[in-house]
Amino acid sequence: GPKHAYHLALQWHDEQVMSLNFLKGIEEERKIHVSYEALLDHPKGVTSDICEKLGIEYSDDMLLYYTSEESKHTAESGRMWESVTRPIIRDNHDKFPNELTSEEIKIFEKVAGSTLETFNYELTQSKDNNIILDIDAYNVLNQEYKNQWKSKVSKDKRNRMQQKRLLEEIMKRLNVPVEQVS
Repeated sequence: GPKHAYHLALQWHDEQVMSLNFLKGIEEERKIHVSYEALLDHPKGVTSDICEKLGIEYSDDMLLYYTSEESKHTAESGRMWESVTRPIIRDNHDKFPNELTSEEIKIFEKVAGSTLETFNYELTQSKDNNIILDIDAYNVLNQEYKNQWKSKVSKDKRNRMQQKRLLEEIMKRLNVPVEQVS
């Protein structure tokens, strides 16, 4: 997927627009609006509201999703999914000011600002954000970032395979069935 702020903003904007267009064709009584931030701040209330909308009974066990076998299997599919085996991280929002540069924020808001405002996100840069987008340069940087990411992932995968082989060798020496290692 995209790695540069420009491309991330385009993707996010396009996904939100597709979602809004999809929802236009659905009757109001069949919809519920759930924001990520509301779910983090009020997981029980939001989950209860969803259950009510669906006509199913709410259970506190629903908030224990991270203990399920399905969560464990999902987490194994990649680093991106590892948090599904943990409880809700209540402060897992508004991290962008610490993770993005001022220029990256300006780019994102320039590209997706109207969509951010549609969802009541406050723009952190001036409304008259006059950054000039250099799309050709962003395309080159995006490809470089992707290549760096692929290289890092390949190295991580090699390291994990070596660790797994070592663990299997140790388990064999201890006469423990290898299928117990995973």
